[in-house]
This record gives sequence, structure tokens and C-alpha cells, in this order.
Amino acid sequence: MELLPHSMSLDPWLSKELIFARLEVASVEDLVRAVAPVMASSTGLDGGAVAAALGRALREEGSYLGRRVTVPHEELPGLEGFVVALAVVTEPLALAAPDGEPSDVFFFILAPPNAAHQHLRLIAHLARLARSRVLLDGLRAAATPTEIEALLQAAEQRHQPDALPLTAFGGVQVVITIAGEAAVDALLVDLVGMGLGGATLIEAQSLREAARREVPLFAGFRDLLGDPGGRRLILLETDAARVDEVVATVRAICEAQRARFARVSVTPLQLRWDRPAPRSPGPSPGGH
Repeated sequence: MELLPHSMSLDPWLSKELIFARLEVASVEDLVRAVAPVMASSTGLDGGAVAAALGRALREEGSYLGRRVTVPHEELPGLEGFVVALAVVTEPLALAAPDGEPSDVFFFILAPPNAAHQHLRLIAHLARLARSRVLLDGLRAAATPTEIEALLQAAEQRHQPDALPLTAFGGVQVVITIAGEAAVDALLVDLVGMGLGGATLIEAQSLREAARREVPLFAGFRDLLGDPGGRRLILLETDAARVDEVVATVRAICEAQRARFARVSVTPLQLRWDRPAPRSPGPSPGGH
């Protein structure tokens, strides 16, 4: 079964024969009669079964994307792979739409059974494409399937994410959990002094604390459950060689500040992606 690859593109399933530009139809029934035979021919399935599937899909309110775009989709037994058709009609057709707008752009999807994940990915891909006013205006103005095909290819290139520049990273991620305001403050000062000021500080609470605060049943068990208070989660990345130094610093602070609770966990890191930090704007001409 030919399913959807990780890199999304309509090319394998939307052939030029399944693109209808400036289709003149007067009703939803006319639309089905125009599209179903071509989709049936491309799949080798019975034309009546395909027409019935498209009719059911058009009656589903959840197929409307907005901006006068509808994605009727239906699973069809006997289908080996996904098949997509695109019809752009000259006169919008009234369907059940939350905003009351008729539709004039229809992406029909016939999907094989038991391919729900890929089915949803394809719908999400079409929904992303449909956000582009440039694409939709182009589809409505295009006179031929060739023009529409070029518009879709250009839109998909704009929406494909760039390859992530992952780089090898032999460091570790250190997760420090510590409770007690004095201990937290002292640890932050020491980490900055160690050149680890880029760490992330998160307010945290244990499940016991959450239960005591959020569930009335546990409210009276403060003494039993304990009240660490001032709990913080600190995430930092560093070289593996510095882990002992970090652990020793946390231990020393816990002893000096009598921290109520502390834990250090270390996870090896292999790959990392960084977004370059924005450059600081230079002085404006004539500025001081």
C-alpha cells in the first residue's frame, strides 16, 4: 500500500487528470457526477461506489476548512493508496459550513481503510496550504490544470520546513530539582559564577504538593506529606566533564542552606539544533 511519506507532497496522489479548473456545475450532485468517474477510473473501483463515497463526504460538516475551501474525505474499501482530486468551480456551492459561506475549492480525498494517521496528516497538509490567500486566489484564477499544478508545487515548496541543521553534541543535560528559597538563591548565584547562566529556571511542585493544594481531601495532611516550598527546576546543558563540579556545588549548598530537598539527574545528549541568536541592531545613522 502506498502511504504518505514523511515529507509531504500531493504529487503521488493528485495527477493532472484529477484537477478540474473552472468547472461549471450547478449543484453538489453535478459536482459528484463530474469528479467521481475520473476518480473511479484512476482507482479501478466501481464508479457507483466512488460517487456514493464522495456524496457522503460532501455531507460531512467537518470537511469545511474555511475561506470557501472544503476537503471531502472518505475511506473506501478496496483502495490500495490515497487518491486526491481538486475541483475549482466557477460558481460557489452551498454546503453546511459554520461561517455560512459557499465553497468553490474542493479537495476530494479517497483513503484506504486502516490508514487513519496518514489520512489526518494529509488533511492537515491541505489545511496548511489553504491558509495561503495567494494560493487560493491563484487556484480561482487558473484556467488550466497545468497552471493549478504549478501553483500547488510552488505552495508546497513554501510550506516545506527547511532541513534542521542538527549537529553532533557530546554534552549532557543536567536536571536539578531543589527546594528552599535560600538554597535556590545560593545555587543560582553559584551557577552564574560557573558560567552556566544560560540554564532555564522553572517553578515546580511535586504531585504531593499539587494533590494537597488542588484536592480538598489532602488539604489536612500537610504535616504527613511535608511542605518543601520554594521548589525550582533548573535545566542546563554542559560538558560531561563538568557534571561532578555541578553535583558538588548542589551538595555543598544543600548542606550550607539546609535545603529541604534536592536531586540531580543527568542525561547524555547526542544531537542539538540551535536557532541563531538575533544580532543586536547597530547604531542608527546619526545616533549616539
